[in-house]
Amino acid sequence: MGFGKFAATMPSTPAFLNASTCWVRSVATAEFVCSLTISQFLCFAASRRATWLAVVPSAVLTAGRDASLLMVSAVARPESTAAVAARVREALRAATASPASGAALDRARKRAAQGWVFTVESLGQLLSSWLAGDGAGLPADHLETAAAALRAGTPPQLAAPPVLLLAGPAARMKDLSRLGRIDTLRTEAEEPVAVRAASFSPEQRKRGRQLIDAAVLAHGGAQKLKAVRRTEQAGDLTMSIGGHDLTGEARYFREDPSRLVYTTRFLEFEHRQVLDGARGWALSTVGDSATLVPSDSTALLSLRAILEADLVHLLRAASDPASDVAFAGRGMVDGTACDQVEFTARVNGRVRLSLDATTHRVIAVELQPTPQGAWRDRRKWSEFTQIEGVWWPRREAREVDGETVSRTMLRRFFVNGPVDTTLFKRPLVIRGEIRGVE
Repeated sequence: MGFGKFAATMPSTPAFLNASTCWVRSVATAEFVCSLTISQFLCFAASRRATWLAVVPSAVLTAGRDASLLMVSAVARPESTAAVAARVREALRAATASPASGAALDRARKRAAQGWVFTVESLGQLLSSWLAGDGAGLPADHLETAAAALRAGTPPQLAAPPVLLLAGPAARMKDLSRLGRIDTLRTEAEEPVAVRAASFSPEQRKRGRQLIDAAVLAHGGAQKLKAVRRTEQAGDLTMSIGGHDLTGEARYFREDPSRLVYTTRFLEFEHRQVLDGARGWALSTVGDSATLVPSDSTALLSLRAILEADLVHLLRAASDPASDVAFAGRGMVDGTACDQVEFTARVNGRVRLSLDATTHRVIAVELQPTPQGAWRDRRKWSEFTQIEGVWWPRREAREVDGETVSRTMLRRFFVNGPVDTTLFKRPLVIRGEIRGVE
């Protein structure tokens, strides 16, 4: 059975139809984006619950300092996509055309204020909320004034019509013309990476293979890389958020073929993401509070991408005889001349490695190229140290769209060490408390 996927957004943006993707299981989402205060948005959501949330089964509000996102989710057969999308769009239009007022608005304000109190009921919730607000630049007393702000909130005034984003098997998504003009956008999945790879000449492929062979040798040799079965790395993590630096700890545990534990900790807040074969979860703890979220297919794919994004996995993938590695030119990384090679990784897609032109070590990794060719995600590696015969980077600086978002300095590093099996026992979280493991 296939499903259609759509999204309704505000303000107006172009609509797209994914003409070829076949969704085995997907949720239809309505995304409502506007520049609002959190109090405005909560009052709006509370006042319209009975009017339009009934159209679809669930809604999630993500509040921000300058804007908020309301995501409404549903499931629809491709044949019903047009009808369901039209109903959601009309419901959103109706919700914004007649904002609540008078007694209805008073009731909405009261529900929003009373509901917010339960989000900071425990000490852990209170601490995490204050830390999140402080990291976003809010004043120190923002929690003290939150309830009053909610009781004074006003509904948003939005004039822009909702625009639908649709994705699904086009042959089965009938009667889309009733929704208005449809613009088709080919996704990266429709543009095989072989199209880009085909542009490389035989000389570039040969040179790329030679450079990867040199990089493998520079990092310890193929046998040493092959011998790595599991690694544990821990060190200092500095996140750059809104122009401010927040320092904490990071820990990676990788075990082939499909196990990963990625943990970050800032003050009393700890977030642990676990991949254990075909299942995974995320555990967040703050003080005495805990939250467990099972990983869906998208989260599992992201965790596998993290698992296979370290030095060993990337060099293994690039040096595989079946890889499409090719020389992509020369460049500079922090003043160091380098040779660039591209290849396609199994999970991470297109990857570009920058190899020091002198030592042949990998000093930068780039992922997620845009259709226009720009590389969005870049990690720069330095301060190499030899462990179990392999030269590993201890320092990493990550950039997204040209801006530094994090810096990591590893303090501990173990290769093929013992496995803490308790990490892969899923916790039982009941009413915000860990009550044991499965």
